[in-house]
Amino acid sequence: MQPGQPGAGPSWQANQHGYAPQGADGKQHGFDGKGWQQQQPAPSQQQQQFAQQPPYGYAGYQQPPQAAPYPPQGGYGYQQQPPPAAAAMAPPGRTSSGNGANLGGSYVVNVDPDTATSMQFAEVAVRNGFVRKVFGIVAIQLLVTVGFACVCLFVPEVKLYVRTNRWPFWTAWGLAIGLILVLACVEKARRVFPMNMMLLGAFTVVQAFLVGMISAYYNIEAVLLAFLVTAVAVGCITIFAINTKIDVTRWGTLLLVGLVAFVVLLLVGMFWVNRIMYLVIAGFACLLFSAYLLYDIQLVMGGRYYSISPDEYIFAALNIYLDIINLFLWILTLIGLAGGSNN
Repeated sequence: MQPGQPGAGPSWQANQHGYAPQGADGKQHGFDGKGWQQQQPAPSQQQQQFAQQPPYGYAGYQQPPQAAPYPPQGGYGYQQQPPPAAAAMAPPGRTSSGNGANLGGSYVVNVDPDTATSMQFAEVAVRNGFVRKVFGIVAIQLLVTVGFACVCLFVPEVKLYVRTNRWPFWTAWGLAIGLILVLACVEKARRVFPMNMMLLGAFTVVQAFLVGMISAYYNIEAVLLAFLVTAVAVGCITIFAINTKIDVTRWGTLLLVGLVAFVVLLLVGMFWVNRIMYLVIAGFACLLFSAYLLYDIQLVMGGRYYSISPDEYIFAALNIYLDIINLFLWILTLIGLAGGSNN
């Protein structure tokens, strides 16, 4: 079949630029005088439908215009510029932190300086009210304890009864342990009013009775001396806790280790009855509970690495009260070992 005859395939015809393909109609295809252009096949109906749909998540996105014809390399089509990244946009009025890819985006809200100052004053007012409430409760607890101790010391009939009968002591001791567990482990028991105040009041009465019964085994002079030493120690610890730059709230692990060591010493002292051993235990206990008192006061005062929530005023008062009572009892033990005890 000769080139250019009807029914023949594309043929090549020489011109000034070279050879151009020639169809059966004798016309040249794909040459515009500047270069070669390959004929684009007509898009199918499915391709037209997909071309009209915007990409996912970008409503109203316009398809870019087709680029100027150029010699394709390895297939048909055109290059499409990707849509702008959605992660580069932040909500109005907020500043992106740059970690939205991992954490879902976090933002810094611009707060008015006057509002920030008001919030700081409100926080300080709440903390001051919390401190007054806690120390007010502790003061009432200590007054009740002093009252029971005076009854057991200065009323001969009561003093004789508690020294000759042990069952009131063990009964009160069991009740005190149970009330401590309830207040420490049940959140509603120490937060819901008036149940929290009733439980704390019951514990205070039981603990005051225990302190009074223990004091009945010592001379009046020894108890008064222990009371004065404890009062001075508590005052000095409180002043130091408020004014020091040392953050004792970070010592929680160290204090826990000290408490475990104290329990071990008590167990050893139960089987090794020795006066020197008792002196060591009592001295270590005084240091330990002084440190715990310092720790708990700073938790209440706030402004440290750790602080206790204002909602936990019952728990805070319970901790400080127990620190003071334990400190008093071990100071009394030291004085008794030094010769102030009747036994």
